[in-house]
Amino acid sequence: MRKIILIEDRPGRQAQFLDQKKIDRLLNTEGLDMPQESECRTWIENLNSGKTEGISSFDLVIIHRSSLIQEGLTALNSICKKNEIDLVLFSGGLSQSNYQNEGFESLSLNSQDFYSDNLLSFIDDYIGEESSSLLQLIYGNNWKLGALLQYRLLKSKYESEEDTGVQIILEDKLDSMEKSLEFDWNNLDKEIDKLIAAI
Repeated sequence: MRKIILIEDRPGRQAQFLDQKKIDRLLNTEGLDMPQESECRTWIENLNSGKTEGISSFDLVIIHRSSLIQEGLTALNSICKKNEIDLVLFSGGLSQSNYQNEGFESLSLNSQDFYSDNLLSFIDDYIGEESSSLLQLIYGNNWKLGALLQYRLLKSKYESEEDTGVQIILEDKLDSMEKSLEFDWNNLDKEIDKLIAAI
């Protein structure tokens, strides 16, 4: 069983996007630690002071991005990379999702996208080791299909792009996706057709 910590410094935000029944379910999910009030503030203060004690006992850290100063974000990224701990950062100020797989899986997304209907099933699947991809938070149960469609789009952009700088950025994104997904990349269209047929 995997362990997750969800550090949310504004409980009112959860209530904005989730009903009380879903919040209660999160609070009572075995394997999910959701520190409340003073304990939550202590986690954030420690991280912002560069202290990461306790983080390595989790497989996934989920935290409100805006609660961290740069030092806290740097410390968190460092321990996640060192210990291969997955990381999800959410914030209302993020306009688009950003996924990376550079030594550890990381995903940044908007708070509304994070607190979606996909959250509960993702947490259950992640803790139960039925899924390990953070992309499930964005694409739900069809995350593999969504990821492959995004990969195909990026691949097309890469092949038609003339700017070398943009090509390098696209190549990094493609490499990151290839590391996180186990597919026969030479038969991408067949894999997509197979997933569509299964819906």
